[in-house]
Amino acid sequence: MNSGSDSGAEYAGLPFGREISEIIKRIEISQDSSIKNIAVISEPYAGDYLIINGLHDILKERVCRHKFGSVQYKYPEQTEICPDKDIVILEGCHYLFSRRIGGYENLTGFLREISLDERIYITFWNCFAWNYISAATGADSYFQEVIRIKPAKPDMLMEIIRGESEKKTEYIDDRPKSDRKRIYIDWYEKKLPYSEKTVPFPKPVYESNVEKVLTGSDAEEYAFERITSISGGNLGVAKKLWRKSVNDNQFRLSGISSRDSDISLNYNESYILLLIITWGALSEKEITDMTGTEDSVAKLFELTLHGIIFNEGGRYSIDPLRFVQARDYLKRIRMVW
Repeated sequence: MNSGSDSGAEYAGLPFGREISEIIKRIEISQDSSIKNIAVISEPYAGDYLIINGLHDILKERVCRHKFGSVQYKYPEQTEICPDKDIVILEGCHYLFSRRIGGYENLTGFLREISLDERIYITFWNCFAWNYISAATGADSYFQEVIRIKPAKPDMLMEIIRGESEKKTEYIDDRPKSDRKRIYIDWYEKKLPYSEKTVPFPKPVYESNVEKVLTGSDAEEYAFERITSISGGNLGVAKKLWRKSVNDNQFRLSGISSRDSDISLNYNESYILLLIITWGALSEKEITDMTGTEDSVAKLFELTLHGIIFNEGGRYSIDPLRFVQARDYLKRIRMVW
């Protein structure tokens, strides 16, 4: 197979170019290796749509896109999905299973089918679902290549948000002197012990210049450093923070808020939050099917009242502005990892 490129490296200038380059490289060598199906893993809101759109633009007529947007109680036959294409992008693959009795059958059946297919499947998964099913079912063994979307850096977030903004934004440094001590998080690659693999690792950066008022590009860079630090490099969270801070095309640096109050929930509320973060968005029926209790409706109301989740079109999701807190809370109580 040939994607029309000698190397995926030329895509490094695109948003999430590293991930796109890796996928293109695997497609190019797929005929001469055992690497065929690819799993792309990310947090909710991380920006996988940019990778999918980029792949679609690059691979053009060779690729087809299919999305699972709700829990699949019966998986489709792989022959029903884009039968005339040799590369298939599957979004929302975590919807192929549910946390209930018999909830893995659709997933394992579908994975078995695509593993026997000659086509290349590029599958996209919620990272919390992926971690869970890999431990519980060994689903990761069906994939020869696993690519994790890394946190976006300030320059990437700036480029994406600039490109999606309709008007030019003015960045104004109106911080009091006491707030001009700069502490933010930078990210670098750290090699794992006894391995060639690397993982993103946070590095605190501290600067202090209380007399300097930032202007122009310096003020904009500072804004995105702060947004990146607060959002953890999650694109959807960063975009929400940016929009919250802009008024009349002006972004005042004093308005960058870090977080709301900490989350504290009982077990049942925490479990429902776990379900929502694992699938990204769920209906009331899907949630009650997994919890097995009508009490879930009251818990959904409480979580909505606290501003942690919201209901859009009958589906519950975590508010992007509360996502980092929700994730960290569930990690702290060891419900996700």
